Amino acid sequence: METPFQQVVIVDLASLGIGEAPEANRYDAVGADTLGHLATDQELLSLTTFEQWGLGNLRDVNPVADIAAADKPAGYFGRVHVAVPDWTAQTGIDELFQGSADAWFKQQTSSGLAVQVICTNSIHQFAHPVINASNDQAALDVALARTTAVSSGQQASQGITYVLLNEGT
Repeated sequence: METPFQQVVIVDLASLGIGEAPEANRYDAVGADTLGHLATDQELLSLTTFEQWGLGNLRDVNPVADIAAADKPAGYFGRVHVAVPDWTAQTGIDELFQGSADAWFKQQTSSGLAVQVICTNSIHQFAHPVINASNDQAALDVALARTTAVSSGQQASQGITYVLLNEGT
């Protein structure tokens, strides 16, 4: 299959709050801002790669201190908002993988792309094989090893690596 890329890495920061969402009052989360609190409380917080990918561009209103927006982000970025009234973090992850993400991964695999899913927590009823990592850093290390192998020619297959970070460690 001919594609314009060798490897795509999707990093899902599932448990990272990036500012109060419009529906915060429904979930007792008014004032929630995990990323903002980390940035102000930790002098050594370094998110250089995420900044280059566009993390600082997620909040054009009320930007996070010390997390710079990229003039030309090296990645695509976005944030999601809750659409159902009884949402929890685990049900949100389960819905993602039981629904459209699972079907999308299957479609990519059927078209000849190698799809790797790396996760730090169990995903219930997910049809695609999952590599379980002991923590977020281990998950990122597995993804980095895969993309390094592809870019150095050690691994010829084009593919997608989806990394779900959920522990905050």
